[in-house]
Amino acid sequence: MPSAAEFLAHDVCNEAQWAQVVGATIERFGGLDVLVNNAGVYQGGLLEKNSLEKVRRGLTLQRLTCGIVRERLRDPARPIPAPEGGQI
Repeated sequence: MPSAAEFLAHDVCNEAQWAQVVGATIERFGGLDVLVNNAGVYQGGLLEKNSLEKVRRGLTLQRLTCGIVRERLRDPARPIPAPEGGQI
C-alpha cells in the first residue's frame, strides 16, 4: 500500500508541471480526492504597508492554481475514476 500522502515540488503557476503532478498522483493513488491549496507568496512587511499590487499577486496565485488543477482534472485524455460520493 502506498503512503497516505506525498510531496511533489513544482511551480504552482506552471500548467505543464501541474499536469505532471496530477498525472503522478492519479497513477500512484488511483485518483485525486482532496487538494489542499496552500500556495502563497511571502510579501513581507505589515499588511497596511503592502501595495495593492502585492495583494493582487497573492490572490491571483491562489485562484490561478485552483483553475489550473480544475482544468487538468477535466482533461478527457486522462480519465479519472468516478468518485463514490462527495464533491470537489
